[in-house]
Amino acid sequence: LLGKANTDSYKITERKASLMGFVIACENGNLAVVQNYINSGKVKDVNMKGVRSNGWKGYTGLMMAARYERLDVVKYLLSFPQIDVSLTDDTVGWNALHCACYNNKHSLELLKLLLDHSTCNERDINKTDNVGRTPLDKAQYNNKGELKNEIIDLMRKRGAKSQSELEEGATLQYFKTHNSNYI
Repeated sequence: LLGKANTDSYKITERKASLMGFVIACENGNLAVVQNYINSGKVKDVNMKGVRSNGWKGYTGLMMAARYERLDVVKYLLSFPQIDVSLTDDTVGWNALHCACYNNKHSLELLKLLLDHSTCNERDINKTDNVGRTPLDKAQYNNKGELKNEIIDLMRKRGAKSQSELEEGATLQYFKTHNSNYI
């Protein structure tokens, strides 16, 4: 026989179930449920990663609320001093800015809130995902909404660069630091 299966690895603990429900509540914009998870103590860390409704793992509630434009939930989560805009998911390496730039279609307010948060800096604004795309790239290539150009303008005003601009800058910096005559 092949041996005894480890049944512990298949158990969904109450904590895991709470995190799944919390992230999905953020994704769906159900503020009352999100507040209940936090106020009841089921979710002790607002930065905890959980599972999206499609089963993908490693997303924070803030990422999902930002991706689906759940403004009330984003505002609520950003009110916690420990919330961290810079965290990336475990699947593709996106932060909350990637999520917002990818799908924002109704208002710039959510994106401005993320950009103005104390944990957001230029490194987060230009964070590359697992294939090298920045939040600006997500707006340029994936966002199909009417606000696309306004999102791009806002991101550029905050110092955002595209993948190709970051690569060009890195190449130029390499040649400068190596005293190359090819510049």
